[in-house]
Amino acid sequence: MYQYLAYDDPFTRVSQQTDLENGLIYGSTSIDSLPTVDMEDGDSRILQCEMDRIGGYRYVWNGGYYDYMSNRDVDIPFSDSSSNDHSVSSYHYNILLTGNYLNYLSFAIESRMDVVRRAVRDVMDETPGINIGIMPFDADGDGAYIGHPIEPVSIAKDTISARLNMYSAESLTPVSEALYEAHLYFAGKEADAGDDARGTVVWEARPNPVGMFTGDNEGEYDAEPDERVWEDPDADDLVYSPPSSLTCTPSKILFFSDGEPTGDTSADSEIDDLIRDLAAYQQIPDVDYLDTTNCSQCGEEIAYYLAHADQRSDLAGIQTVSVDTMGGFFDRRESDEEEAIEFLTDMAEAGNGTFYTANNYEEMKDGLSDSFTNVNTDPSTFISPTVAVSSYNSLRVTEEIYYTVFQPAESTAWRGNLKRYKLGSEGQILADIGQDFDPENGESAYYLEGDAIDEDSGYFKLEARSYWSDEADGYYVDQGGMAHRFTLERNIFTDNGSALVSISDEISVPGSGLVGSLFSHLSSLLTDTLLSKDLLGISGASDEEQEDLINWIGGLSTGTDDDDNEIFIAREEMEDPLHSQPLIINYGPGDRVLFMGTNSGYLHAFRVELDNAGEVFSYIPRPLLTSPVYYQDPSSDLDDKAYGMDGRLSFWHKDLDYNNEVDGSDKVYLYAGMRRGGSSYYALDVTDPENPSIAWQIHGPYQDTNKNVPSVTTGFSALGQTWSRMVPAQIRWDGASRVVLFFTGGYDTDKDDQSVRTADDLGATLYMVDAETGALLWNASINATLSHSMQYSFTTDPIVLDRDNDGAS
Repeated sequence: MYQYLAYDDPFTRVSQQTDLENGLIYGSTSIDSLPTVDMEDGDSRILQCEMDRIGGYRYVWNGGYYDYMSNRDVDIPFSDSSSNDHSVSSYHYNILLTGNYLNYLSFAIESRMDVVRRAVRDVMDETPGINIGIMPFDADGDGAYIGHPIEPVSIAKDTISARLNMYSAESLTPVSEALYEAHLYFAGKEADAGDDARGTVVWEARPNPVGMFTGDNEGEYDAEPDERVWEDPDADDLVYSPPSSLTCTPSKILFFSDGEPTGDTSADSEIDDLIRDLAAYQQIPDVDYLDTTNCSQCGEEIAYYLAHADQRSDLAGIQTVSVDTMGGFFDRRESDEEEAIEFLTDMAEAGNGTFYTANNYEEMKDGLSDSFTNVNTDPSTFISPTVAVSSYNSLRVTEEIYYTVFQPAESTAWRGNLKRYKLGSEGQILADIGQDFDPENGESAYYLEGDAIDEDSGYFKLEARSYWSDEADGYYVDQGGMAHRFTLERNIFTDNGSALVSISDEISVPGSGLVGSLFSHLSSLLTDTLLSKDLLGISGASDEEQEDLINWIGGLSTGTDDDDNEIFIAREEMEDPLHSQPLIINYGPGDRVLFMGTNSGYLHAFRVELDNAGEVFSYIPRPLLTSPVYYQDPSSDLDDKAYGMDGRLSFWHKDLDYNNEVDGSDKVYLYAGMRRGGSSYYALDVTDPENPSIAWQIHGPYQDTNKNVPSVTTGFSALGQTWSRMVPAQIRWDGASRVVLFFTGGYDTDKDDQSVRTADDLGATLYMVDAETGALLWNASINATLSHSMQYSFTTDPIVLDRDNDGAS
């Protein structure tokens, strides 16, 4: 039975060891036998109350007495009272009597700080390959300090675990000041609050800040040589050594708090200077203009600055730090809790991050894991931009230019997007550029056309707005672009092995938008057949997990209405188009459709005109239905990058009247490969892009058995991963003109092993098939006259020539 021992005076003098139920009181007249922790030279000693076996010091010697810190309800062993001073005689050996310390090995209640400690430790153990550091609030509420500098988690986790035992929740919450101090650290600037302990501030019940050691006066600290923290420890004004990882890896701050700023005014003017220097600040919605008279609500502004301004102007490129927020344990009135959540949510949005709720261990661990594995990184594109070509003159290029962009991440869930810009007369990339304006004088945000590319970084300018976007989206992959044109009305297909079947038709979002009971908006055909657990690769998942994944595939997310009811909203997200280059088909004046693939498994079709840009259809082939879970749930077990429809696209317009328009009995076929996503080619009839159909499909042997592996198509047992573009050509075949497709044999994953060079089992050939039916007409490894057999796989596109200029290849 748990026994809590409460004493008005937590120090008492004892002369013998006394047995207690569930614990012991230790006492002795011999200093050698008393279990103590030295805090001062000489005979004055005290037994420290530690939260666990690693434990941390909770007491500071102040000359004639020990000062201990009350931790209220967050660390139960201490009383709910203010700090207490207790005189200690140098001849008496004193001991703290608390039930929690005496019984901590069997104590069943886990404090909130214990929840935090356990969640952080577990996630550090499960997330190798990241760099991590900690910054606690200081005891005086003047910002934060370096609890541990940013280092690889394999090096830092043991020290961080030990230091977590030494921290309590007893302090003010200087949100803006803490983020400002983080900026100074990342930027390698002079410390503001992080070196306060060199003066008169006592870091009560806390370990020395890293880079500090006890100075001449007890309770004061001086800098010590630690190149991880200080450029010059002997300097009068200490300058941070910025983390070296900022130059090569994405950086993020995860800010945990109850959301209410307190004691948060000492850095007002400094934050004001930072924000007012940021030209693009005024183009960002939902961030109040900075009020220099009261910066206790400026967490949004400083978070925005960290995420959007270059933190290291001395380095090439733009070094930014995104800000996630986590809030929980809201012990207050409902209205106050709502304000706290709103504040943290707004701060995360301004910091290009995510807000996480954490009221228990599971929520905290899930939020930490998601935050640690989804760190924003520099936007990237591996693919040349697509330039629209006139339907009526193949030599005339229009002004439009399209970029597929993506954002690498530690997890499999890479973000992506498609953005439209303008090609200038001198080859420059143009966009709408946000201009400075003064909202205090009633001026509204406005844009002027200008260069979209920042010359120093090579990325899009922060204040640039791509032409499908409502606001400046800059170089941020997940802002603006086609991803934000998705609506609740989607047109998504999969297939049953031979024909397209609609996913969207089997989803019925109620007119109210309210989220109902399990599967209430999904048909049984969808849950039991088209998107069954087995086909989705989640055979062991719960029904709730299946529903969440089907919603994700169907383009649904959830939010809340004004009455806090859970409602369906559009999932305005796109995944990475790593190697898939967009292809535009012109159907007629003002009617153009762009096609592209993503690694979550979709083949997308979008209208690109400014007045009606949006989805025409999206298609996930049956073999790739196992891919979305790695994007919907980044913690899913997958050792390597997830791949889907990542191959090259081509098309053939069977223009019977040669008028360059799709009309009459014309046909339009789209051909798509998968690259590392699989060993299939798909031919879609997109004559009417609103109603696509499968014309034919070809499957080779799949080396990735995590997919829904289809049967091998006759004649294609040597087809590897489909890396090659299908190249249309007109030839003479059996005395008649015929349109065919040439493509190479593809990639053999045996090549992933670079240690041994061996002949490939797959891909060592060249194919020719009929463009309308997919019928195999020629296989180079079988039908060609060769003096030697081909041994190695082909991944490149073939080049088809008309050698005698007779119109046939």
